[in-house]
Amino acid sequence: MPSDETRRLLKLFGVAVTSLEDAIDAFFARERYPWEEDFGGRQKHFDLRDLVDDLWVEQSEAANALGMRLYAAATGTGRPDSVLAGLGLGDAAHMHRTRLLFSYMPEALRRWRRIGRFQPERQER
Repeated sequence: MPSDETRRLLKLFGVAVTSLEDAIDAFFARERYPWEEDFGGRQKHFDLRDLVDDLWVEQSEAANALGMRLYAAATGTGRPDSVLAGLGLGDAAHMHRTRLLFSYMPEALRRWRRIGRFQPERQER
């Protein structure tokens, strides 16, 4: 089944680069990462490792950032807050989605990207 990807960049204040890199290495060293979340009173079990394509660190003077490329499909969607918790970072981040990548791009989205906004066709009277 095709899936879409979400890229996110999370600014992390007070988290050392080596701590981030160690957490990323430990995450990818595991073949499976069983995870459980509560969605409106019902428990959902899934493999968090299957929903994460890539993690990386970007450094700056203001704050370090953790980049994520997560999968989104009918079988499951990678959520940044789940990945942060899995890395042991909890709520240490300000989240900013930088890009959505679609395996199938609807015509409306292609037009939106081409002209920058929705412009209905004008009808002549």
